Amino acid sequence: MTRQQKIIFGVSNTTIMKRIFAITISSLLFINTIGQVNITKPDKKALKIAQSNLLKENFNEAFNMFSTLYNKYPQNPEILFGIGVCKLNKKGEEKYALPILIEAYRNETKNDDILFYLGKSYHYHHKFDEAQSSFEEYKTNNKISIPIAEIDKNIEMAINAKKQIRNARNVEIVNIGSTINTANEESIPVILPNGKGIFFTSSREGGFSNDKNFKGNYFQDIYFSEYKNYEWQTAFNEKAFNSKLNDGCSSISHDGSLLISYIMGDNSSKKTASTEGNLYYSSYSDSALWSAPIKFGPTINSEYQELSACFSLDKETLYFSSNRPGGYGGFDLYKAKKLPNGKWGTAVNLGPIINTEHDEKAPYLHADGETFYFSSEGHSTMGGFDIFKSYERANKYWSTPENIGYPINTVENDVYFTISKDNKTGYYSSDREGSLGGSDIFKIKMFDAANYQEVIHCSIFNKQEKTPVNAKVTLIDEISHELKGIYRPNGSGKFIMVILPGVDYQIAIEADGYNSRILHMNFPESTDLYTNYEFNLVKKEFKQQ
Repeated sequence: MTRQQKIIFGVSNTTIMKRIFAITISSLLFINTIGQVNITKPDKKALKIAQSNLLKENFNEAFNMFSTLYNKYPQNPEILFGIGVCKLNKKGEEKYALPILIEAYRNETKNDDILFYLGKSYHYHHKFDEAQSSFEEYKTNNKISIPIAEIDKNIEMAINAKKQIRNARNVEIVNIGSTINTANEESIPVILPNGKGIFFTSSREGGFSNDKNFKGNYFQDIYFSEYKNYEWQTAFNEKAFNSKLNDGCSSISHDGSLLISYIMGDNSSKKTASTEGNLYYSSYSDSALWSAPIKFGPTINSEYQELSACFSLDKETLYFSSNRPGGYGGFDLYKAKKLPNGKWGTAVNLGPIINTEHDEKAPYLHADGETFYFSSEGHSTMGGFDIFKSYERANKYWSTPENIGYPINTVENDVYFTISKDNKTGYYSSDREGSLGGSDIFKIKMFDAANYQEVIHCSIFNKQEKTPVNAKVTLIDEISHELKGIYRPNGSGKFIMVILPGVDYQIAIEADGYNSRILHMNFPESTDLYTNYEFNLVKKEFKQQ
């Protein structure tokens, strides 16, 4: 296999990202392609079938056929074009499309849409100037098949991405690890209000049924992991919530008493997913058990898909996403009020300030009762789904949604955001860099939160006599090597120190007549602010124990 072939076939994730190919790819079926003079008659037929699969968005089948043809005709621009477009629509492989599409362009593919897909590929590589130039040049072509509105949307995303990256936030984003994430899909983090556990959704081996759908993926199940000793424990299948279909968690009420989940069918015989998905809720009992999921009524669920929802603080309002008719496009966000009889009233669309012609989903209302987060492919997105926030005014008007910024949002899909009451810690699911495979769950440390810094209580004593020591304490960030503070204890040996949780520090303690000490410490996020960190010094005439 050549070096070029290794680049093209380097990754194997297969989840399909639906986009706009119904109009675009049709031109492939009528092309007299360059380089086909030496293609055999059976292979010409196979190429047409591969292009037909591309048109029908059967990207896996199309990719397999284009790959076979590529082994025989590695310079053929239409085969390269087909592989490149398939890569753009295989989650986790989008970035691998760029060298392939560049080669197709250099080999003078006859497909008039090559510049559009080059622009998409440049965007995934953060080459936003090149992406914007490709889209703008494509607009000048008289034979384009992509709608102008779609081209303009991609130009806007490139401009938005450059703006967000210039104004990057001070956050740290980390994969929460292999006790929860796998090479499969993990998403929808639902954190318990006390922070001691997480529900999440996963498609992995060993689920409730262990069956696979027609795409070869395991059915979704709900899993749970406990947070113990500052670590997430190995996750287990929450069988009380799961069925033989696709089950997923959605959110939990702020008092921890109600968990919202969904069940989505799968019609394997027709090789298409069921159009129906319904929301359910479960109650937490005094016996520390969850009730079996109860289906929301017909004002919430419809014959279409309702797969994400959250409660207001008083649990009297439900916000949810649905692709039912009558919205502004795709999935929209709705709300419904609980009636005096306990049933849910008519669902009301949140309106055009929140909803766009694109998809909106994953609503989350912060514990302050005002900040409303959701994910959208519209608004000022950098690409794919981004997370936005808005505020409802007088229970009637919404503020203009604000992109919560890079690097939380990326050119990939960033969804199902949740954040702690103090705004210091967030979680979400994303297929960003650093994933173990497909989408993973990530933790966000909001260093730019106004109250992110914490004050910890410390004291310094003579180790032998237990008397206070007048010492100098120097705090240094071990990664950046920046000085973060110099502290001196009061007459009782006590002092306070300002730190960022989760940061690796070097603490140097010096005092006349005492052996100096160098400590390496990392204060966990759940630090008890009333815990006293006691440091002991040894007089020089004594040996350090």
